[in-house]
Amino acid sequence: MRIIAGTEKGRIIKSNKGRNTRPTSDRVREAIFNVLGDKIVEASFLDLFAGTGAVGIEALSRGAKKCYFNDCDKKAFQVIKKNISMCGFEEKAKIFNMDVFCFMKHIRKCSQDKFDIIYIDPPYDEEFYLPVLSIIEELMLVSTCGLVVCETSKKKVLAERYKTLSLLKTKTYSETTVWYYILRGNKCGNNELIR
Repeated sequence: MRIIAGTEKGRIIKSNKGRNTRPTSDRVREAIFNVLGDKIVEASFLDLFAGTGAVGIEALSRGAKKCYFNDCDKKAFQVIKKNISMCGFEEKAKIFNMDVFCFMKHIRKCSQDKFDIIYIDPPYDEEFYLPVLSIIEELMLVSTCGLVVCETSKKKVLAERYKTLSLLKTKTYSETTVWYYILRGNKCGNNELIR
């Protein structure tokens, strides 16, 4: 697995052995960041279910100002730490090893920071999407002009609207679909993502 672009372009990062982690493929990761474009520069990024940390590290490599990583699996947590250290991103990264719901409540309790991009990529065979999106809305974790990006299997269907989130676009790559949500009423120029 490699970093595709930015300051760490071409760097090979470690991945977990076994089936507990399903890394986002290089192709899908590249497609997502092509869609995000310049929105990643100076963005505050949240990588939930971070696995190897590849998506968040890609964000930092492309100019995100900070990234929070969380994965409840201890082995994944150790791999993320090693990958961040290898890339020299310790000062821009915060890494957590918590249940996803406890983690989101924790960061809201400790900080009023909001995230410009929240990336959600849970195990495909578990029903995390609705409860995770609900708590993101409840705790108001996404910034006014922010995006919530969900990666699912192509068989999974998410809603076009949640309480405060509206679907902006979807893209399917082989067996994977990526969903892009914005806050309802958002007039921050995210419509340029529709193409």
